[in-house]
Amino acid sequence: MINSIKSLIFLGSLISVVLGLTSCSSVDKQQYEVTTLQSVGNALLTLADDKRQLGQYKEALVYYQESEKYALKRNDKYGFGLSQLKRAAVYLKLNEVEKAKELMDAVAQIEQFEPVGLKNSLLYVKAQYQQYLGNTDIALEHLSTLQKAFKNEPEKRIFTSLLVGCTIIRVFLLLPSPQATMSLPN
Repeated sequence: MINSIKSLIFLGSLISVVLGLTSCSSVDKQQYEVTTLQSVGNALLTLADDKRQLGQYKEALVYYQESEKYALKRNDKYGFGLSQLKRAAVYLKLNEVEKAKELMDAVAQIEQFEPVGLKNSLLYVKAQYQQYLGNTDIALEHLSTLQKAFKNEPEKRIFTSLLVGCTIIRVFLLLPSPQATMSLPN
């Protein structure tokens, strides 16, 4: 009888330890998978940014789309939306305005129903879009709003001030809108 009680206690303890280890490893495994997905997604986003800066827009689009897949797998709405906004900026460079508009609208929907911190990034891309369309007043309005939003962030405020200055210079010198210059053959 004592041996069977000891056996039951030992078996119960063994089951508790196994269950405890199994549940811990499951949590660790899930955390590892999320971290891996995040690392891969961030690496793809960086590669896409590099390709965009090099003017390799088609390749950048592929990497941005891949990074969005990884963001969705880990339910990262911020990373997903940021990649979409960067794709929208690339589509403007490629004169694919409708695709850019669709992506901006999709991010606006995310921000409207579940704000994830992309409001200013969205406004910046909207300013680019309006400048592309030749709506300089609206573009300047968006940039002015960004300047106010960045009043406590000197680097961002300086950057938006430079953009405002460049936009005003373009208007005064009667330079063509980005849409006109983008449609010129290379």
